[in-house]
Amino acid sequence: MAKKDDKSKKDETPKDKKSAEAKFDLGADDKLKGEKKKSVIFKPKQTFDRSKYIQEKSKHVQYKPDSFIPMSKAFQDLTMFPGFPQGHVHMVYGLSDCGKTTMLLELAKGAQSKNILPVFVITERKWSWKRCATMGIDKNDCVYNDELEFIEEASDYIVSILKDQAEGRLNEDIVILWDSVGATPSRAEWEAQEEHDKLVKKAIDDGKDPKEVKKSTTAMMVTSKVLREQVERKINHLINKTRNEKCPFLATLFIVNHGYVSPNPMGPASLIPYGGGGIKLACTFMFRQGKVSGAAKKVTATVGGTEIVYGLQVPLLFEKNHLNGLSAQGEVIVTPHGYIHATKEAEEEYKKAHRGEWKDSFKGYFTDEDEGDDDDDLNVDMETGEILD
Repeated sequence: MAKKDDKSKKDETPKDKKSAEAKFDLGADDKLKGEKKKSVIFKPKQTFDRSKYIQEKSKHVQYKPDSFIPMSKAFQDLTMFPGFPQGHVHMVYGLSDCGKTTMLLELAKGAQSKNILPVFVITERKWSWKRCATMGIDKNDCVYNDELEFIEEASDYIVSILKDQAEGRLNEDIVILWDSVGATPSRAEWEAQEEHDKLVKKAIDDGKDPKEVKKSTTAMMVTSKVLREQVERKINHLINKTRNEKCPFLATLFIVNHGYVSPNPMGPASLIPYGGGGIKLACTFMFRQGKVSGAAKKVTATVGGTEIVYGLQVPLLFEKNHLNGLSAQGEVIVTPHGYIHATKEAEEEYKKAHRGEWKDSFKGYFTDEDEGDDDDDLNVDMETGEILD
């Protein structure tokens, strides 16, 4: 066996030896091919002009300076802003009956004072032009649509208004006021519910327990997706473009939204806007109005022996502020004429100015026969606003 191994070694050609060496010799290529190593040529270091590169590669959109739609003094003092910045999406949300629509109406009033056209998108079906008149809003100087059933329809309508402005058919600044997203279902949500109902019916027909039929997605998940697609990715993009200096007019969107209580086993519950993050991401200003749970505090006055509720004292939390990042919170009183400060002095001043109007505000709902005698008419001291016996 040893002789055989020796023979095999003798049979190795020089070429085989070189190949074997090549496996372990880092310089094998030079030995096999006889090639000279190519020297690496380094270019001399050049001076880099950072400023020139930054200038060449940086592209800046020229935005218009910030301009605001004015709000009440109580709102200004709490937020430390004169109102809502134009060219952005904003939202207020909260539980039912905490005065959210008051913020929308104040914004509409402020818009008309600056010759900005209000566009009302009303989907809650509780609109009152009488309330608008009390706030000082001119119904003949605004666009109004309450025929929209679904979020998708409302979104398409808003986009059509924005396109009219972008294409020169609407040559004015506008503020679009949507009341409310929380009262508006999505078409996708309805379709998902209809599909679920079909599966439940089929389960019953097949003799199965309908409780075993699980929804693939919740209504909130479906609606949140729709709102993200419609508001955040579509409408928000068009609204923000109006702040470009190349666009002659500004557009603003303000949304009233509902909130729902989200329990927290580890601490206090929180209030979440309807649609989750579908709108929140698009907002520049976002407010939570009212408590997380429980009714708002009623503010009353006694008129002719009758206790009149003329306002609601509510917390107002400035949750999101993308202009300077500062947040604020406090309390305001919501009245038929807008926000006032939550102080005794502000209450007395408001009562002095308006309590004589309170009985008159109900007269439109009565006929002459209903009103009866005039003996019950209020006797008001016009200087002090006090009710006289």
